[in-house]
Amino acid sequence: MNIKNVFTKKERFTRHMSNKILVIVPVYNCAKHITRLLENLPSEFHEYIDTLLVINNKSLDNTEEAAKEVLKTVSGIKCVLLTNKQNYGYGGSLKIGFEFAIRNNFDWVIAINGDDQSPLSDFTPMLKSEEYKNNDVMWGSRFLRGATLKNYSIARIAANYIFNFIFSLAVKEPVHDIGCGVWMYSTR
Repeated sequence: MNIKNVFTKKERFTRHMSNKILVIVPVYNCAKHITRLLENLPSEFHEYIDTLLVINNKSLDNTEEAAKEVLKTVSGIKCVLLTNKQNYGYGGSLKIGFEFAIRNNFDWVIAINGDDQSPLSDFTPMLKSEEYKNNDVMWGSRFLRGATLKNYSIARIAANYIFNFIFSLAVKEPVHDIGCGVWMYSTR
């Protein structure tokens, strides 16, 4: 699949898919954020999400302990906490999450950063409408109408718009936020 197909509607896949959805939350030194992120899971998430996978990337603070405590309070969703043997970086942690998804027959993966910059509630309308079933990949955006930005300087916002524009030119499709920490992927 070339990168352009990632952004277009699926047409060639006809295999029946169930709705088994995994949420991957890679964390590194996110002790201050992980509790808030997971405490604010939308109440209806258990209707859509099968498993929540938190991957601790060898945090140096008490992220693992904070995650263990807050995961005990999550109801209706299976929760798994993995700790990497070494720091594999953000991409390495995502790879571990995708391998987990494939080994455990998940159909969809939602990946969200553990720094609580993007609330999981942003996925609720898409999950309810099942819009994701018409796509292979869906990216969140901090720059679309109705989105809010926390603690962003004007320079940072301008830089994001410039990079989004350049990336859109490269893939010949509109991309609104290449740096967003929220994605949903099909595992096909």
